Amino acid sequence: MVIDFSFLKDEMMRHIDAPCDHGLIATIADDELLRMFCPESETFDDWFARIRDAVQTQGYCETTDTRLSGKLYVIKHQPTAECLAAHWFQRLVKPLAERSDGVAVLSKIRVWETPNCYSDYINPDLA
Repeated sequence: MVIDFSFLKDEMMRHIDAPCDHGLIATIADDELLRMFCPESETFDDWFARIRDAVQTQGYCETTDTRLSGKLYVIKHQPTAECLAAHWFQRLVKPLAERSDGVAVLSKIRVWETPNCYSDYINPDLA
């Protein structure tokens, strides 16, 4: 069987690159950092509540509704390579299976911190 894996790039661009590239990834627990991103036209409590609600319901919040209109991506955990690998695995596993009609199975995500340091998240169903 031959599969065109261009859908993999499409999904990675949609779920990782578009919301995160040239933006800031932060944890919801760092409210003091997030306070700096609150638009001047809003109260921090209202703005933060919307961010927190999105993180609680979907595991992340991607927004440009920030003080300087920059990209902000907020997750439940610290944005370490280990946590990002697991997070992005969860974001990609279902769309990749759906786009391949169940033929392609995401086996691993690797996130590089530096040229010499990375973290892998391996699909627990394949371990």
